[in-house]
Amino acid sequence: MANETVQGLKAQIIISGQVNGVNGARQVILVNEEFSFTDGNGVNQVEQIFYDDARALNATNEDIDVSGSTQTDFQGGALALSKIRLAFFKNRDSDSGDTLTVKQPASNGVPNLFLASGDGIEIPPGGMLLYIAPAVDAPTVTASTADLLNIAKADNGTYDILLAG
Repeated sequence: MANETVQGLKAQIIISGQVNGVNGARQVILVNEEFSFTDGNGVNQVEQIFYDDARALNATNEDIDVSGSTQTDFQGGALALSKIRLAFFKNRDSDSGDTLTVKQPASNGVPNLFLASGDGIEIPPGGMLLYIAPAVDAPTVTASTADLLNIAKADNGTYDILLAG
């Protein structure tokens, strides 16, 4: 792991709106959630962050190794997450059909992020996926045996990824 200190990481989700019914009823929607992480490896803490915006993926799959030698942090140190506390993916493509798929590979996948090997989620063009697990039950990463996330694109394109643990 690289020598770094996480000075703070915050995810804030705001969803607001209003729905008016034909009978005059009104529903106001306000969801305002905030999650803050400090440096460390306990509850509400992260030790390392991997962030890559506009990551190119050319109509193929790639395995993101979250505890190995293939992915590095901003200082060039090997990514060595022990838990996945936050995962964010954004499909930057806008063309119809250019989906981004995030899944647990058949072997060596990070368990408990998805229900089983091969399970995942398809993110449509312009879509996003945010996963937050601040507590002790966050998915555990085991180097070499349970440390991969598989990313696939339907076409050439780019996506943003942020992993913290």
